[in-house]
Amino acid sequence: MAHHLTALLRRSNRLTNELSRFRLRMAVHSGDVERDEHGVLGQPLTHLYRLLEAPAFKRRLAATSADLGMLISQQLYQHASATGRINTATYHPISVRHKETRACGYLWLPPPTAQHTDPSLAFGPN
Repeated sequence: MAHHLTALLRRSNRLTNELSRFRLRMAVHSGDVERDEHGVLGQPLTHLYRLLEAPAFKRRLAATSADLGMLISQQLYQHASATGRINTATYHPISVRHKETRACGYLWLPPPTAQHTDPSLAFGPN
């Protein structure tokens, strides 16, 4: 999904200037959530939002010109890597510290294009 979203963003952003360019952060986690009269709730949803809002994630994405940054939870990363569903060489661990959450997430950035900076710049210290 992230690869397709990157392609759509690049196509859209190709005709824009820096001020009107779309850049997205995406977080992925798994778990059971509950529904009530106000919507959905549960610890997995809280963890998902903490991943998405993690300052380290925002800094890493800002250090690149990537159109999309995806952060997956450690739980999902371990499951996907154990089953061979992801290329682990394209994910980089970052420390997630947001509110009460202290966790590890795994950052994926799209491969660079000629007009994008090298995403390896995003993999410095947290």
